[in-house]
Amino acid sequence: MTTKPSNTDKNCFPVPITFSVKKFRPKFPALVVVTHQLSRVTSNGLPEADYNDALIHFDHDVRKAFESPQRGVTVLIETFAGKRKYYIYAALKVDVAETLSHLTGACPQEKLSWSVHSDAEWNFITKYSEEFL
Repeated sequence: MTTKPSNTDKNCFPVPITFSVKKFRPKFPALVVVTHQLSRVTSNGLPEADYNDALIHFDHDVRKAFESPQRGVTVLIETFAGKRKYYIYAALKVDVAETLSHLTGACPQEKLSWSVHSDAEWNFITKYSEEFL
């Protein structure tokens, strides 16, 4: 049996799917995981409330950097263990470092890292949805 994490340990924000997965899956075969190392967290690893509120524009800018019909779509944002992770399916041509460069330059105090994975069938989000949502 799989135990779902409690809201005190992990906050997940599945992004409402308002597009055709079948339509976008072939266009966005790369899973980009952007990890934001949060600088102010409580003892349970979640961000302090005022810091979290202040990040609303930063969160928007991370999503906006990738989201377009040619670039990609955000499918999940989760926060736990002092980190916020953005899961984005993207086109292979997307240069993640270049895409995030304006954010890292404008907000050097916010530490970002990223990885790119091949996931043409969108197995990550399918499995995540089955286990946690």
